Amino acid sequence: MNAAISDKLWSVGFFMIIQGADVPLHVQLKNLIWMQIRSGELKAGDPLPGERQLSQQHGLSRTTVRQALNELVSDGVLYRKHGKGTFVASGKFEQNLTWLRGFAEELRDKGLSPRVKVLAAEMRPVPEEAAYKLHLQAGQQAAFIQRLVSVGEEPLFVDRTYLVAQIGRMVLGADLVSTPIYVIVEQLGYPIRAGEQTIGAVSLSEEDAALLGVNPGDPALSIKRLTFVEMDSPIEYTEVLYRADRYQYSTRLQRKPMAGTS
Repeated sequence: MNAAISDKLWSVGFFMIIQGADVPLHVQLKNLIWMQIRSGELKAGDPLPGERQLSQQHGLSRTTVRQALNELVSDGVLYRKHGKGTFVASGKFEQNLTWLRGFAEELRDKGLSPRVKVLAAEMRPVPEEAAYKLHLQAGQQAAFIQRLVSVGEEPLFVDRTYLVAQIGRMVLGADLVSTPIYVIVEQLGYPIRAGEQTIGAVSLSEEDAALLGVNPGDPALSIKRLTFVEMDSPIEYTEVLYRADRYQYSTRLQRKPMAGTS
């Protein structure tokens, strides 16, 4: 190493931050933190030291540390909780579009333990869009359920569900925290047969942003789903708002053969 550069090394594991190297210092710090996550030294939900501590630990300015953390937050590697600090994110959760499963049910199937907080569970007049989908009159009574679902301390999505009154009244009396709504419905004797869903992009309102721990106007995935039981009867209409930095969807596509080819 060239002594004229006055290189100063700060080592974590096998990775070193080198003062005077060609790679910018904030990029070196980003790589260091990323390697700590990849090695398992830092796990999802673990808190990071504060800017001052990282600055002192690695001999960097707080501006450099802040730039590295901001970029890792932007990349979805870290996330911030107001007044509590910076934490390791869980990564993006992938949902397959082939099978009809509840949104929290999908997380459980991946071996995760979602935390469900019921924000509302009551009978209320159904709004126009949900009424149209459920073949009801606007203002007619329906069961309304609103939940916030997190993994660890990190909110992932908020959902708002309307169920036709015949089934919904019974669902409201069930355990909405630990039992998926689809499971409850089927246990009541209504096998779910199919669903239709639309995926779009929206900007979060102040209310939803506060629930999800992000900023108003931040992007989110909006999933609107209509669920059917036998005889193509719609029984549930749900809108789910996912943090855009935490979810992605996957599906397998097949190309239709061209006419005249085998």
